[in-house]
Amino acid sequence: MNASTTSNAGGSSGKADVDTDWDDLVLFQLHPDHAETVTTPVYANGRQQAQVKIEIIAEKDGEVVTLTESQLKRITLVAYDTGAPLPESVTTSCEQSALYEISLDLLEGDVLAEIFEPRRENHAFPDDAQEQSLWVSCTTVGRYKVAAKITSPSGVSYTTCPGPFESWMNISAHAPLVHDWDTLKMGDRQDLIKTSDSPDYDVDMYFIKFDVGDLRIVDSIHHNHTADHPFYSWPQPGWPRMSSVAFQVGQPREVIFPPGVTGGCKFKVNTRPGQANAARVQHRATHDLKQSFEFGKVTYFDQYGNSVPAVIAVASDGNTLHLHSTGPHLLPEPLGKGAAEPTEKLD
Repeated sequence: MNASTTSNAGGSSGKADVDTDWDDLVLFQLHPDHAETVTTPVYANGRQQAQVKIEIIAEKDGEVVTLTESQLKRITLVAYDTGAPLPESVTTSCEQSALYEISLDLLEGDVLAEIFEPRRENHAFPDDAQEQSLWVSCTTVGRYKVAAKITSPSGVSYTTCPGPFESWMNISAHAPLVHDWDTLKMGDRQDLIKTSDSPDYDVDMYFIKFDVGDLRIVDSIHHNHTADHPFYSWPQPGWPRMSSVAFQVGQPREVIFPPGVTGGCKFKVNTRPGQANAARVQHRATHDLKQSFEFGKVTYFDQYGNSVPAVIAVASDGNTLHLHSTGPHLLPEPLGKGAAEPTEKLD
């Protein structure tokens, strides 16, 4: 039997809507958002998500009732074989990430490992069935057979573990990929702002992209600097400052350089989907920018949540940027203004 009383009645969610009273279920089933198999693969990187779709019909005294949004969001996933909570390495959310997508290409190996578990056929559900999607991510490699669980206002728990509502799906978590830095390419360099247009600024914009397959850059983490702020900034003959900046990957937006300065130079970043931006900026507006000689350490993420760590390195004259492998790349301080030739360089 997959209904049991619990000591914890499903109380208020703290939201404005009032819970619908119900005392039985007519339908309670979960399945993956595809028909190939009962398995959805994900990389165990904590970012990529598997979608679990749940259909439910609740009744009160034999009459179908509509559950509130907050009640639907209280549906949880449990281990199919035991009904126990899933391990901490498996995270469930009612919200889908806008960045990462599933890759059914991983299914090939999973299908062979399914031990001939039957594929459920698609069924037409009644119009009064309600749907709720849960999005599952994993941080540990493994195979998780999951069921759904909901608790009625009177404290009766229903699951899709073995019993009248039996249904399940497998989340197959694969080892995440870490791409080599040279899978990235620093492609086009655009003279975004020239001194002929703005005497106080000269901006060269660089576009970074994957150089393999159909991979796209969708996110970034900046390790030794704040995104959109200079990781490298030093005096240059004829200019008060020469700065290098790596920008947070995301939606197209306008930035101001120096950051947050009224009257600073304005330009757009993230104008090419699937690519990242870095820039070399010569400028006369110092605005208390700290002098820094580090290279930019950034981890970029592809659309499947897998990572590629890289360094945005600065040429010895400070005027051009290029990609390099990660490492403790810290340039020594120059001897004085205009004497910025480093004693160590990355070529």
